[in-house]
Amino acid sequence: MDKNGGPVQNYDFFLVLDFEATCESSVRISPQEVIEFPCLKVNAKTFKIESEFHHYVRPVHHPTLTSFCTELTGIIQETVDESEPFPAVLARFEAWHAAELPADSRALFLTYGDWDLKTMLPNQCRLSGVPLPPFMRSWGNVKHLCADVRGSWPRGMDRLMKELGLPLIGRHHSGIDDCRNIARIVELMCRRGAVVSETGSLGSESGARNH
Repeated sequence: MDKNGGPVQNYDFFLVLDFEATCESSVRISPQEVIEFPCLKVNAKTFKIESEFHHYVRPVHHPTLTSFCTELTGIIQETVDESEPFPAVLARFEAWHAAELPADSRALFLTYGDWDLKTMLPNQCRLSGVPLPPFMRSWGNVKHLCADVRGSWPRGMDRLMKELGLPLIGRHHSGIDDCRNIARIVELMCRRGAVVSETGSLGSESGARNH
């Protein structure tokens, strides 16, 4: 046990990530594109957020957001119109990652589900013609963490937070707000005895969406 009341974790930092992407209510947009790229650097010992990366992304294949997408995410057309396309935002993220994480530090991406790094990021990198960063090929699915502690597989994040007695910060489906809420879920699970571990990694093929 560490001094904060939970087990000692095997990482120095957790990188909590939650993409938002172009979407429609009744049909699947193809290709789907990232429109919000948020990530929190969380100290794995104190669970404090030490740094934040947050940029919106301009989609190029379907540049006009659907009304459903705006209602769901809160992202308006003017925001993405004024943003950089994905390759530029990814380059900014790689620079942030290099600046924030010492070379000898141990860090793990954490997502609520596998979709963000198993499906969306590889698809977006192929679509944009940019290499997928090697350090983004593995992650921990927070749903596994919750299942280990609670004995049941969680569904929606908003429902889980109600069950945990955690008030929702901000807006559900705002990527940066979801990151903050995921970080709070992780902290609570760890204080209840969970040890964070890698649950997924990329092989030669990326898989289907698993929220």
